[in-house]
This record gives sequence, structure tokens and C-alpha cells, in this order.
Amino acid sequence: MPATPSTGEPSQGIGGRSGPPRSRPLWKKKPHRRSPHACDECRLRKRACDATEPCGPCRNASLNCTYHFRRPVPPPTLRIRNLQHHLRLARSWLQEVQKNVPELPGLDIDNCLRILDFTLPEDQSTSPQQQATSPSQGSRKATLSNMLAGCDRLTTVAPGATWFYGAYSELSFILRTLEVFEQDAAVPPDQRFLVVSNLFNHPLPPQENAIPSPKASLPSPDIILGLVNAVFAKNHPMLSFLPERHVKDMADALAGPQGLSVSDQSLSLFHLTLALGYLFDSSKHREEGCHDILQRATRHFHIGLSMLRPTQANDVTTLQAVLCAIVFLISTSRMTSAHSLIGTACSSALRLGLHSAGVDPSASSAEDRQARTRLFATVLRLDMFASLILDLPPFLHRDTLSLPHIARLASEAEVEGDLRTAAALRLVCLLVIPLSKRMYGTVVSPGHEDSSAVDIKHFEEAQNEFRRWKTDASSLLTSLGHNKELKLIKDDLEMTYNLGHIILCRPFLHYLRVMADGGSISVMQSYHALACIKLASSTIVRAHEMLNEGLLLAGFWPSIYTVFLSVMCLIFLIAAHHGTSRPSKAWQRAAVGIRIITAFKCVDDCSTPCLEVLKMVMNELSHTVYFDFIEMETSVIRNCDKSMSSGRTSQVQSPITPSHPDYQEDRLSIHGHRPLNMRNNAWPNFGLDIPENSYVDMVSEADRMLVQAEEMSTEFDFPDMLNLSDTEWDIKSN
Repeated sequence: MPATPSTGEPSQGIGGRSGPPRSRPLWKKKPHRRSPHACDECRLRKRACDATEPCGPCRNASLNCTYHFRRPVPPPTLRIRNLQHHLRLARSWLQEVQKNVPELPGLDIDNCLRILDFTLPEDQSTSPQQQATSPSQGSRKATLSNMLAGCDRLTTVAPGATWFYGAYSELSFILRTLEVFEQDAAVPPDQRFLVVSNLFNHPLPPQENAIPSPKASLPSPDIILGLVNAVFAKNHPMLSFLPERHVKDMADALAGPQGLSVSDQSLSLFHLTLALGYLFDSSKHREEGCHDILQRATRHFHIGLSMLRPTQANDVTTLQAVLCAIVFLISTSRMTSAHSLIGTACSSALRLGLHSAGVDPSASSAEDRQARTRLFATVLRLDMFASLILDLPPFLHRDTLSLPHIARLASEAEVEGDLRTAAALRLVCLLVIPLSKRMYGTVVSPGHEDSSAVDIKHFEEAQNEFRRWKTDASSLLTSLGHNKELKLIKDDLEMTYNLGHIILCRPFLHYLRVMADGGSISVMQSYHALACIKLASSTIVRAHEMLNEGLLLAGFWPSIYTVFLSVMCLIFLIAAHHGTSRPSKAWQRAAVGIRIITAFKCVDDCSTPCLEVLKMVMNELSHTVYFDFIEMETSVIRNCDKSMSSGRTSQVQSPITPSHPDYQEDRLSIHGHRPLNMRNNAWPNFGLDIPENSYVDMVSEADRMLVQAEEMSTEFDFPDMLNLSDTEWDIKSN
């Protein structure tokens, strides 16, 4: 019946009663019965909770009802990732069962594996019985977008001369980071390329016109003794091949009054050892200045290199001299120059038969076998490391190496108590993983190939290989942790482990910008981007702890560069979020890394070009990233400062605490940022003593993402090596 308009007269009410129009509704509104103190499950599911114990919804759904008011549950995304982590572990366990247990009737393990595989599309993971009926169905894969694919770098430096860096090289990653956030380029592309390439291709000082006599150019016996001791004082991880007794015998022979004669090969090795001594002896840098000391180091390097004749003499001493020259070049940021010598070293190692697993052990003494094994491990390490940095094919291909033989040699060396040899061999097995998995395969789909798409299965294989490596090396890591003299080697393994993971994860950092802009991405895409941030953050924290313990070596390029790479990843996170140039958690963590690099700044090593690259990056991304490098360089206690204790050879004091307590407040006022307050206990303090008034009152989105990354459960966690003190090592071993 159509409604009739109101006439303003009294209307007939319910039950025939008449009266004025009602001023209140006919039905009384029920009170809001939802409790303000919902249980964890109801809060997570965003449903009404009656606040009983257990509450009605949890009782009906047979769920565990808990109230953790002071400790809120993790965010849903974090819980999802934790669940996925456990699913991956369960799936890996089922895969091992499938390999080792024969098929049983009625037990369909393949079906279980498909159900647990959350990387598959939904219709494949939840409906495993459906078979692919067409090529398009069978080729569907879970993929990730790779921001480094197709980014090879080739530039012409002179007529007929070019420089090439692969798409996954370190130079390509730095330039690609700038390209992702590029607005108005403050530096021309050619100049930008030269600044970055200086980190890997630092010009070598010219050789003197007249090279003095090799024996006449030797320093005094006291200086020789000090330089030799500086080389062997800290168990340098890259110098395990260098025979300490042989070098000291040569020092005694050359410094003696009679001046006993030595071969040209031994004299070349000795000059190159002295070059490394000048490079690593921090006390001489403090006393006489870095510039003069490095000039002497370079002079000994040129003398030793001029005496090398690898094409005429192929013996162990010549190979040791070549390796010393390579370590010198790498330590002074000349990776590209070292690459040619690495090829010579690989050829010499093969001709010496160091790679052969069929040599009769009884044909040589135990000392000779140890020397040959360490030589071959060093050659492999340098070859693989240079290949990772420059993204060039290694000279010794993986197919020509017997990895099971290398792992067996490592186990035998560990049983015999030769931990340095065992660590060198385990590090080779570790470098193989990122080297073989960084070249992500092209995903083929119907009608086209996508070179920028990465199959997640490829990444999972790398995770499984890292997990197996951790299992195989666990006992060695425990032994190295107990030996104070070999802790540097354990820390070298840790930093290499982090470097390998960062190299694998960083092609997916561009998802951070998508997340910051509010874009929609899958959990798996965000997982790999956040995993890289977690690795970068933990690496800087761990490097700071090593620095406080005196376990960071001056001039050790791999460790310093790993810290630099971690800073670059955090800068990527900061730049992805607009307006985070104020001191925030991510900013502070990156500042710690920059101060660590500044502490080792020298005239001719890795730290100086690293800082130059970071300054250029900050200049290019000044709209979101700012660091006061002038303040850092003036306030940080450097390794070469004369104020440092002369008793130490290669360690520095913690550079984290600024010497100017008003620095942050002044910087904030200069750059227009209002000093704000934040709770002291909001973030853990890892040694970065920043005044309270420099904290921001609201945590930025970059900080939230950093916290989410740090709390995320990943396959990259390394509890055997990360953040373990001596006491924890003892507890773990017992």
C-alpha cells in the first residue's frame, strides 16, 4: 500500500490507540556489548569479544584464548611469515623423507609437498589432483621481479679500451640504486661511473723510472722484523697460504751480516710480504703518516711484481708471491687489476696439480700437503670473490672442482686440529652458493621470455644449500669461537655468509618502494626485500660488536665492503620512504655503518672510496637522505690517528659516539628539522649514543619496516655465529 502523506493530525497507533507522534524509536537500542579488552585471537580477527576466559567466540571455535595486554601479538603480516617459515621447514623435512624412505602404498608425499608449497598459485597448491592439461598451465610459476636484470655496464675509457661490469656486479647495484630514485642528476653519468668504479679500479701509482736493486731497497733489520710481525700478528684470513716460518727465515738471512743469497722467487715473495706489512702495520701509519707509509708499500709492491716470472717458473713460492700481490691489490681497492693476476694464479694452481683429488697422500709430507691445500683454497677464494664483485665468470669453473673432495678435506683438517685450513676450505664451499645462485634463470612463459623474472624455486635451492653449509660447519664454528687467536677467521666466515645472502636478496629491494608507495605486493615479494634489510641491519650491528672487541682488521677489504653494502641497503630503505631524512632508527643504523667505515679511512684502502661513493649517493638522494660526513670525519677516532695507542697494530676504538654532544641538535636546527622526543626504550641501543632530543616523536614508515624486518623469522638467521659471546659459546657447546 502506498504511503500517505502526514496531515499533522493525531495518528492511529498500535493497538488502536491514538496520540501525538512518538518522539523516541519503537525499539530500544541494545547496548554495545563488545569488551574493550578483547583477547588476542578476537583482536587479530577483528571480531566482538565478551572478555571472558575463555571468551565465547574462542570457545565455539576451539581456539586457545589468551590475553596479553602488555605484550601485543605480532602484526598479521609477521605471523603469516612465521607460519610460512614453519611450513618451509616442514616441507624440507618431507623432501628429505621422500629421498630416504621408499615409496609406501597409500602415502602420497608429492600431494603433501604441493599443499605445503605456498609459492604455487592458489589453484595449484590447494587442488593438487588437477593435472596440467596445457603447456600454459604447466608453466605457471611463482616469480619475483629482478631490478638488476639486463643492467650490464660497459663504458669506453679510451680508443679501443672499455670497462665492463656485469649486471649483478657491485658497481651495477650502486648505479641501479641511483637510477631507481633519480630525480635531477647532480652528477653526470660519466662522472658518476668514475666515482663508483674507483671503489674497484683505484689507479695504481706509477712505477719509479729506475727500480733499485731488490736487496739494496730492503729496510733496516728492525723495520723488517716489525713488518713481518705485523703481517702474521692477527692471523689475516686471506694470508693462510703464507708460510710464516719460511718468511721469517728469509728475513733472518737477508738481515744478517753476511747477507745470504736467496732465489729471485723468494726475494719477490719477501718484497711483496713487506708491502703487505706496510699496509697492515697501523702503528707505522700513526707514527709516520699514511701517505709516506703507503708510498713505501707501493715501492716494495712494484719491486716484487717486477721480479715475478710466472710464465718461466711454476713453483709454490712463485704462486705464493702472486697471491701476495693479489691480496695487496684487493686491499687497496684495485679489484680489476687483481683480476688478471687471479687468472695467472688459477693457471699456476692447475699446472701444479693442486686441484687433483687423485694424488697419493703418502708422496709428500703432512706439511707440504697442508701448504698445497691452503694455497688452493686461497686461489679458489680469490677467484670466486672477484667473480662475485665484478660479475665475471670465474676462471675455475664449478664443474671442474670436486666440492665433495673439498668438504672432505675440510672435515679431515678439522679432525686433525688444523682449524685455519678447515676454515679456508669451508669458506670456499660457502662462496660457491651465491656464485652459482646469483645468475637467476630466465622464466619462460608462453610466447615470451622474461629475463627480469626470478623463479622462487631457484631462491629456495640457495636457502637449502646455506642450511646444509651451516650444518656441516657448525662444529668448526664452535671451535673457532673458543680459540681467541682464530676469532678473526670465524668473524670472516660470518661476514662472508652475510655478504652472500645480501647479494642474493638485493635484486628485490625495489619492492620496498612499492610498499612505501602503498602498492599491493605479495607476502613472498615483501619477504625477500625485508630479508635483505634484516641482513644489512644485523651485519652493521655485528660489525660494531667486532669493532669493540678489536676484531675488525684495518685494510681488510671484504669486511669493510660488506659494511658498506649494508649501509647502501639501508639507504635504499630510507630513500624509498619520502621525508625520512630526520634521525630515525634506519638513519641511525646506517650512521653506525658509516662511522665504522670512517674509522678505517686511510689514503689508499677500501674505506676512502667507500666514503666517496656514499657522499655522491647522498648528494644524489639529498631529497630523502642526509648524513653529515664532515662531522663524522672530524669526530670519529680513526685507526691512523696519532692519538691511538701505539701498542695495537690493526684495531681501533669504537667510533660510534660523536665527540660533539650538540651535533644532532645543531644539525636539526640548521636543516630545518624540529628536535623532537621519543621514548628511550623504544629501540635497543647498539652503541650509537645520540642525544635524546634528536629522536623523532613518531616512528617513520621506514622504521616500522626495519623493525618488521628485524623481527621477521627467516632462513638467513645464523645463531651459531650472530651475536654470540664467549659465555654463550660455552653454553652452546655444552
